[in-house]
Amino acid sequence: MSNTLELPAYMDGVTAQAYTEYGKRKLCWTITEPGEIHRNRFRWACIDVTEREPFRGEPLWVSVQRRTNPDNHIRTPFTEAGRNAVHADVVPVIARYGFNRLWVDQSRHLGTYRGTDTARAEAESCRRMARWWDDKAVLSEAHEAGLTELVPATPDDYGRPRTVRVGHHIGGRSSWEPVMAEVHIDGVLEGWMLANAEIVPLDNEIRGES
Repeated sequence: MSNTLELPAYMDGVTAQAYTEYGKRKLCWTITEPGEIHRNRFRWACIDVTEREPFRGEPLWVSVQRRTNPDNHIRTPFTEAGRNAVHADVVPVIARYGFNRLWVDQSRHLGTYRGTDTARAEAESCRRMARWWDDKAVLSEAHEAGLTELVPATPDDYGRPRTVRVGHHIGGRSSWEPVMAEVHIDGVLEGWMLANAEIVPLDNEIRGES
């Protein structure tokens, strides 16, 4: 087993994506710069290396697809001779390095689908969403208990109702809703009442401010 992975020059600078399909592990190198490989010209190319037997790591199969037309995204395969040449370039190198080893290495890469960065961003989004709902619950309880005062909302400079963006906190499609009243507690502005009488907290983007 080799400690170095020396792929052909046309794969330099391209990071493989590790994933599975139909239970078989795959490595995919996507080349986004126009070029030519073994007499196959392309504007975009994708080299897939797949194990034939699930989690055996061998034998390996190579498929290569390309896009040649800048006006569409239709994929076509390399010629048989071109695919065979890529297979000869790539498979022996990966076999010496170890397909299982390479696949595991790439699965740890930050670019892995829904990897660390994505997971943390989604977690923070969920925390913001939870805080918004907590604030909304507290505000609704105060309103139900009769602790709120509704003050007619001041229109914008053109006499139109101010609007508040809702929906973006709950992971759905956001929309701009007219604000009918300000919601005050102990003289402090804490939220908005919308046209449908829904009360939302202040953590919303307001359109129509002077």
